[in-house]
Amino acid sequence: MRHRATSSRRRPRTRTPPDRRRHPLRIDLVVIYTDRLEACRAFYAALGATFVRERHGTGPEHYAAVLDDGAVLELYPAAGRAATGPLRLGFAAPAGTGEARRRVLTDPDGRTVVVTPA
Repeated sequence: MRHRATSSRRRPRTRTPPDRRRHPLRIDLVVIYTDRLEACRAFYAALGATFVRERHGTGPEHYAAVLDDGAVLELYPAAGRAATGPLRLGFAAPAGTGEARRRVLTDPDGRTVVVTPA
């Protein structure tokens, strides 16, 4: 007969809280309006984003980067429109980038940017 070790204390069940379950909805586009376009481009490029300069029709020139999951990060000049205010962004750094720990950074406009190893 086999006996299982028992403990007077049970480990709590690990369940994903309802608000953390995966949903089919995913972020497809993030647009940041900034008064510091070149500084923000350099900051996000240093994190690994590869930007191209774009212009849609008669709109302003801006930068766009397609991220690994297909989402697009765009940086637009604020030029007459309010700059994007407080925002917290999180990025997972792909393997091989040297990210070994979570880092909390601040972009040139003061937004919090969290980078974690993937």
